[in-house]
Amino acid sequence: MVETASIGTLGYVMWGLAAVGSTLGIYRAGVAVQGVWAQQARSPDGKLSMEYIAFAMFPASQVLYPFIPQFMKQHLFVDPQYGYLGIATGLATGLILLGAAYAQGCIAAAGVQMVHETEGRARGQAYSLVFLVEGIGIVAIGILVALLP
Repeated sequence: MVETASIGTLGYVMWGLAAVGSTLGIYRAGVAVQGVWAQQARSPDGKLSMEYIAFAMFPASQVLYPFIPQFMKQHLFVDPQYGYLGIATGLATGLILLGAAYAQGCIAAAGVQMVHETEGRARGQAYSLVFLVEGIGIVAIGILVALLP
């Protein structure tokens, strides 16, 4: 039989889920960046704008946020009394971050195309939408942590 405390440590699945979400988001945004670079490479000057790399990097930030419950609610992951709550916390955190990272990648991909097609005039709008998803992920994790014992 597995001890409740060792089951609770499985709550660290949040790291894996957050990493999967970040990877998928980076992939989604990275494909858009490569598409714009292909268009730029065919232009008369052939210069590729490195500005678009920022869009592809945004989803990577979601892999940092499992630190919040890990350090603020560490007892959920090590105390046998909270074993199953540690699993639930890990899954909830991981799924929130997976969704936020993928959504961020999708919005960043659209932002890449928007900035390219407007020749940079819509840069602020594109960034603001990517940051909006960032904020939603942080707020969701904050609420989750606030509700836990």
